[in-house]
Amino acid sequence: MRKLLFGLCLAAMPITMMAQQVCKMWVNMPVSVAGALEKSGRQELLDLKQMKKAATIAGPLGERCSIDTLTDDFLSARMNEVYTLQMKMLPTSSGDSLLCLVQTYAGPQPESSISFYSPDWKALSMPQMHLDVDLQRPDTMSEDDFNKLQALFDPKLVSFSLSPSNAELVVALSPAAISEEGKANIKRLKLQNKLNWNGKTFN
Repeated sequence: MRKLLFGLCLAAMPITMMAQQVCKMWVNMPVSVAGALEKSGRQELLDLKQMKKAATIAGPLGERCSIDTLTDDFLSARMNEVYTLQMKMLPTSSGDSLLCLVQTYAGPQPESSISFYSPDWKALSMPQMHLDVDLQRPDTMSEDDFNKLQALFDPKLVSFSLSPSNAELVVALSPAAISEEGKANIKRLKLQNKLNWNGKTFN
């Protein structure tokens, strides 16, 4: 019954309110998130995207900045050649909303951080989540081969990806280095987990 009531609350949250929030938060994001891209540039990108034009501009340092995806509650942007971000408005069990922010750096393998904010960009405490991928040895793989593959994931490079269409978070693991020989074996490992938002956390 509790799950049913929560589902009804999610459905009742006005979509237009969520859309207004994600756009407003994009324009008003702090420098610590926006980097060199100024507020006027963020507004220009948003205007271009909402007019269904190519939302790409040159940033203040000559970098290419763009909004790739914009939905009612989701925005994905490339801030420069190595830094991308995703913003997702998520409903809470108390009936309001919060922002989930994923920042990803390619170096060259992707590595992400995740954080949560109120609609006025106040940092929220991190909920309890298992944001990792535990490598499991397939039954058909020898212990020796598995140990060799594990060494490719030291250090662990974990990246996150938010869904533009639902309240889902994908946690992915990338090898720090990989040979041509190791690529085929790595495909035999489970390197992703999908977590769903329940109003309080991803699980």
